[in-house]
Amino acid sequence: MEARQVRAAFAAMRVKTDHPDAGGIAQLVRLGWFKCLHAKSLNAQATRALLTARIVLDEPTEIDRKLTALATSDTATRRLVTTPGVGVIGALSFRSAVDDPGRFPHRRDVRAWISPTPRR
Repeated sequence: MEARQVRAAFAAMRVKTDHPDAGGIAQLVRLGWFKCLHAKSLNAQATRALLTARIVLDEPTEIDRKLTALATSDTATRRLVTTPGVGVIGALSFRSAVDDPGRFPHRRDVRAWISPTPRR
């Protein structure tokens, strides 16, 4: 369940303890007032771990070789790398963050998800 929706639903509650919160969450599930969250794939999690290890470890050349091989094996990442100004690291970061582009009905939804824009 998305935390913002649960918070909005619980804003009217007067008592804030674990027992009423559990009852409130059960009520939200019963009524169907929740969105299903996207769980990232194992490939996206592994890519994100390699990108994080590249920053932390002192062996970036070995990890860079693995990342380059990973980028060349995926068609969407290869297509992103052909964009001017986008390298292997940027393409893999974007690809692992978005994971499944089919979950966004419109491309503007991806832009809003990556960098939340203020509402008018």
